[in-house]
Amino acid sequence: MEERQNLILKAIIDHYIKKQEPVSSRTLLRDYNLPISSATVRNNMNKLEEKGYIERAYSSAGRTPTPKGYRFFVNWLLELSEVIQQDSFQVIESYQMKYFDIDDLLQHTALLLANTTEVVGFVIPPQLEETKFDYVTITSQRPQAVLVVIVSDLGFIESGITELEEHLSIDEIDEATAVINYNFHGMKLEDLRTLAYGKDHEGWHSKAVSSIMIVLGNLLKRKLHRHIYCEGIYNMVKKAEGITAEESLRNLTGLIELIDDEGSFIEAITEIRQGQTGIVASIGDYPLADISDYAIITADYGTHAGVLGAIGPLWMDYAKAVSATSYFAQRLKGVLTTT
Repeated sequence: MEERQNLILKAIIDHYIKKQEPVSSRTLLRDYNLPISSATVRNNMNKLEEKGYIERAYSSAGRTPTPKGYRFFVNWLLELSEVIQQDSFQVIESYQMKYFDIDDLLQHTALLLANTTEVVGFVIPPQLEETKFDYVTITSQRPQAVLVVIVSDLGFIESGITELEEHLSIDEIDEATAVINYNFHGMKLEDLRTLAYGKDHEGWHSKAVSSIMIVLGNLLKRKLHRHIYCEGIYNMVKKAEGITAEESLRNLTGLIELIDDEGSFIEAITEIRQGQTGIVASIGDYPLADISDYAIITADYGTHAGVLGAIGPLWMDYAKAVSATSYFAQRLKGVLTTT
């Protein structure tokens, strides 16, 4: 693309993101002090329209960006690699702790991402079945009930007060805990869950270990379901101002249904990313129906296929979305790899 067209297209998209109204050559000259004549601006706008980067809503209207135009803009931002260190980003420093509830951590991240980008923020958790068992702590609470805390290589995973099949003394609980931590440290959680439900662990240790293994299996079965953490739907309601009620309802309904179908959502994000690392943008070309009017900016945050991102209208603030997504991905990766 010629440099003048490059400059004009960036100005058109920047103005449309801020105002959500068609952009004329007069507007560009007035608001952006372009060092070229009005005739040159109009001529280059016509060329950009021919190339599919902008379009007219009707013959006398100004131009609006197309998905192709937005993709060009986001690619430029990625090449620029700008990371805006705003004060609002610094609240993530509250992550610094040795062990934590991963549910709370990821939900908090989604909320911070939504508040910062002013669109929908989401976090897809790591594939916990691929994470490794670190240790378990077990504390007697009352006859035949124990508090179990499972910790993986990512930090705290699951806890709960669980009934045992039979009463165990404190010494039996301590012995069973030591046996499990010694024998299964470093084992994948999925393998540990399978072992807990199998018969292989019977016959080579006490009934206490068998009872505790059943408890671990039940807790891990509940935890290994991959849940999406999402915040900021109300932001999309506010972004819909100026759109017809019917259009707004259709768009929001499609987005909410998409996020609710967690399995399809995760599969679609995986398809978009195609194994890439870093920031990946999908603008108007999402692999699922009914959300063609949305853009999705995603980033991985370390091992085990963890992904976070922002979903917004095609005219969302891409500079903010790209910067925030990159920042929170790096911070979350840092927390999970230093625990």
